[in-house]
Amino acid sequence: MNSDLQSFIDYLWSVTADPFPRYVLKKEILQEDPTDDDINLIRASKWYKQLADEQWADGSWGRFHSMDSRIAHKQKFVSTEAALRRAHELGLPKDDPVVAKCIRLMERYIREEEAWRDYVEKHKDNGRGFIFCRPFLTAANLNLFDSENLVIKPLRNVVAETIKTAFADGCFDEVYWKQKVSEYHVPSIAHPGIAYSPMLLQNADCMDDALQRQYLSFISNADRSVLIFSFCASTSLLRTTLRAARAAADLSFLSN
Repeated sequence: MNSDLQSFIDYLWSVTADPFPRYVLKKEILQEDPTDDDINLIRASKWYKQLADEQWADGSWGRFHSMDSRIAHKQKFVSTEAALRRAHELGLPKDDPVVAKCIRLMERYIREEEAWRDYVEKHKDNGRGFIFCRPFLTAANLNLFDSENLVIKPLRNVVAETIKTAFADGCFDEVYWKQKVSEYHVPSIAHPGIAYSPMLLQNADCMDDALQRQYLSFISNADRSVLIFSFCASTSLLRTTLRAARAAADLSFLSN
């Protein structure tokens, strides 16, 4: 390992007492399998206990997408999405008991074996669009933990194929996209400028290189504000910083 990178890792190791940054460092940067001791330490931390203690029996944390004001003062996580965001930030894998329990619930949601607890948001179509979006939004969250899950693939393929057609002429065809949304063929939340779109498409071989470049170029050059929100917490920032440091170290020989 490059000595500069090793010094950086040694420094972070020496100043970080919390088990989760150490867990992320070992698992994702050093690419070492977490030991039983590592797992026991993170599950004993307050960050993990908050998730586990507030998880409901069905695997949720109450409503999936919208905040329930009746329980907001009782729970740290105001929705299942908020709890999943924490789990993702902490680097928890799909086989972690808390995550696995919620994955099984999300699979049932997508298969329409169970329904969200959320009230239907009426908007302009008396809730039809909201109901149509629910499996796609659920799949986007599930994809963060298990991109190979079979229940995701049909929904992801619908979005990827619609995006492919929308970019067929080299530029994103907003008119075509809006038409497919109005036909309830693709959900509005899968628009390239909205967070759920990359959440659903990442870690999957569903777009060729040319289409990926068009997609990313559209996002980075959009005139309007891109509605992509960050899931960064302390461990996510550590993960990103270390990856950047490793990349810089790996390329340092070019300047020598």
